[in-house]
Amino acid sequence: MNIIDPYKKWRTATSILVITFFCLHYYYLYFVTFHEGVTRTPFFATALKILTTSAFYVIFFDFKNKHPKFTTINIAILMAILILLIKAIFLPINDMVFVNFFVLLLPYFLFQPKIKDTAASAFFPTLIFILVVQIAVDFIIKSANYSIWDNKAFIGGFGNPSTFGLICNIAIAYLLSRKKILYYLPIIFLIEYGICQSKSLASIGVLIIIHLLYIWNQDKALSMLKAVSIFLASLFVVFNNIEGHLSYKACSAIYMANQKLAIFDNLLSATWICPEKISNIIDVGTTSASVSGRIAMYKNLWHGFSLAPATTFFIGLTNIFYNAADSQFVTFAGSFGILLCCTILCHMIKPYFHGSIYKSQLLSRSIGIILICYTLSNRIFEYYPVFFIFLITFSLLKTKNSQRENQTIDNQVKNKYISKIHF
Repeated sequence: MNIIDPYKKWRTATSILVITFFCLHYYYLYFVTFHEGVTRTPFFATALKILTTSAFYVIFFDFKNKHPKFTTINIAILMAILILLIKAIFLPINDMVFVNFFVLLLPYFLFQPKIKDTAASAFFPTLIFILVVQIAVDFIIKSANYSIWDNKAFIGGFGNPSTFGLICNIAIAYLLSRKKILYYLPIIFLIEYGICQSKSLASIGVLIIIHLLYIWNQDKALSMLKAVSIFLASLFVVFNNIEGHLSYKACSAIYMANQKLAIFDNLLSATWICPEKISNIIDVGTTSASVSGRIAMYKNLWHGFSLAPATTFFIGLTNIFYNAADSQFVTFAGSFGILLCCTILCHMIKPYFHGSIYKSQLLSRSIGIILICYTLSNRIFEYYPVFFIFLITFSLLKTKNSQRENQTIDNQVKNKYISKIHF
């Protein structure tokens, strides 16, 4: 199989595409009515999304002589769509964002990506440059008290704090996988500052996990010492930026866990975590809506499963068309069943733990862990432009696996031919 390398031919187009994906779409939010994620998308923004999405598929996919394959993931996707179509007959349609997921995913599994390591080599450097600029812009916006989110969260050009935190964590994973990591430390600490200012508790947790994986991946004492030192410096950055709404979320999570486990009393009294919020949480019993809301959505799914285990397992909750929630797992499981949910998500995430991106297993596994964490805490795959990072990185894995499979087949044919000659 000849895999075309579009990078040389489309170098400028690829860079422009990345900038368009991650810069130009959501800054319009500062000029329209917006409140805590609720707004009306203008026509030009929708048209721009359609245009850039079409350009992405033209550049990175091969539509010639390709036919649909009846693989497990394709069957699972088609079954999920069928269940939603049947549910739409009996239930009011309460959500249309799910269309983004299926429209973007179907071409990927039906056609062969034409991308190699060199084809996407401009992606991460361009993305990191964009993030550095956006963090600086958000700092200026916050200083001018013009943030569109009530908690003054950094959102970059992504419109959503959790999305911004996810993208920053993927950039950190890339930088930690580079050989000359010491040169990138200022950029790493700057992006980690941006993660903290996103006020996303999940992003902070994922950042720590990535650093622990980086430490675990070291096989020499000196490399281990360097990794631990970088981790401690990163913790210093994090702890010095746990304030305001982020500290409130952290204390809410600790407080709610303490109600069940009763082992976090010392942390609850740690004034360096949340000095101004902890007394209100303990005395009044109020907690962050983002924390309590996520716990409630899992309880709701469990309640539906306890009432109708077989139905929830195979087709999802029967009282709602689409179970939109701040968790991709809960959303899919409640919408078209736990079985199809696990099949789709596992097929999408598992390859990251068996392959490499840019010849780095650390980067591949880090992105896999990032996707697992965010699918449990955020509805990420249905929101633009997060899914394109998955498509680009997964395409690298898929292309690499295809090359490996073809090489294996060629070796088998060669060995078979040689054995016949010897016989």
